[in-house]
Amino acid sequence: MRAILLSGGRGERLKPLTDKIQKVMVPINGKPLLQYWVELLKKYNIKEIGMNLNYLGEQIMDHFGDGKNFGVNVYYLIEETLLGTATPIKRFDKLYPGFCSEPFFVIYADNLSNMNLEKVISRHKKNSPFVTLTLHNHSEPWTRGIVNVNSKGKVLGFIEKPKKEDIISGKIRGESASCVYLFEPTTLKYFREEKEDLGTDLFPRLLEDKCPLYAFNPKAYVQDIGTLERYEQAKKDVAKFPKKFNV
Repeated sequence: MRAILLSGGRGERLKPLTDKIQKVMVPINGKPLLQYWVELLKKYNIKEIGMNLNYLGEQIMDHFGDGKNFGVNVYYLIEETLLGTATPIKRFDKLYPGFCSEPFFVIYADNLSNMNLEKVISRHKKNSPFVTLTLHNHSEPWTRGIVNVNSKGKVLGFIEKPKKEDIISGKIRGESASCVYLFEPTTLKYFREEKEDLGTDLFPRLLEDKCPLYAFNPKAYVQDIGTLERYEQAKKDVAKFPKKFNV
């Protein structure tokens, strides 16, 4: 099994920290955020790892190289212009033919998590969907996408960054989309070359075509480090519970 780490973003909300540091390379307890993902994937025997690069991508390449020093193989997709979260996946499979020929993970690498990936794989095999999405209970769900599922976990729809008042009032219910997805290779035909995102473009298209998507909450720690406040919280959490993150 392989994984693609989406790691090209600029991290505008993390300025001035990200003026000189790539967003996924910010240090947490002595090592870059992205290294936590590489080590987590290796823990679950996922050693073929792709990374898309854009802003300060050389920092990532200099640190990880070909991946051998970390016990994995790393493949890079260098993007002159970022084209959303879905487009790099299509381009990655074209650049490295066969990379997505079996079920593969797609991970938002600007999050910190200790997720049990074996649980995700097991649930994926059980439901046999096109995509398995992980969910989590976010403290500010209005800042993320909300996934509407039925009692069996089948995805019924998506609401991207709903209004805060609709969440508080209970008008909109659901859990936040997390940072880990497991795709079947059959989804590749639904990807397009132009700029697209997973939540706002690809997933609604799959649902419209009656493709089965399932979601569940693996009850893992997930922290989006997209703001300075959340980044500081992630550092505190790792320092307080180092064993949870293999530190």
